[in-house]
Amino acid sequence: IFDLLDDGTIDVGLTNRESVLFRDELTLTPVYQERFVLLTSPRNRTEYSGHPIRPRDLDVTRELYFDITPSFSQWRESLWEDKRPFLQVSFAQILPPMLVNSPYWSILPLSIARFFVAHYPLVYYELAESPKPRVCSIVTHQRYRTYKAEQKEALIRTLTDFFQGLMDQA
Repeated sequence: IFDLLDDGTIDVGLTNRESVLFRDELTLTPVYQERFVLLTSPRNRTEYSGHPIRPRDLDVTRELYFDITPSFSQWRESLWEDKRPFLQVSFAQILPPMLVNSPYWSILPLSIARFFVAHYPLVYYELAESPKPRVCSIVTHQRYRTYKAEQKEALIRTLTDFFQGLMDQA
């Protein structure tokens, strides 16, 4: 996305990146943030239901770790230092089949957990101590194309309203 903004191919991008390091001409505007939750099989209900989950009490050997942002990784490391998860993945799409009817769990952003719960027999639980919320930002280039300024501003307003609606639902 950043390269496409730099070369003028696109005018607006959406990113979960937490910064635009070494890209002074790009501007991040946070428009959405969401908390993290624990996603697991309903078979683990007795272990997790009825109270917010304390991450420090979780069995890391049952974790399916999705490395989503640097701040999430730092939070995880602060809890479990050098303890390794059962499995680390770089894309969330493979998690649901591995969580269904298993003892495993994963900590994910709420929107991802809700999507998986809607399509798989899974449940999510609130965390008592949570990492920094995941932030979605609109990213634009400071070089402003005046012939598209109105359309660009309208798109940014629409996206902002859409994401605000999502946050209001959470």
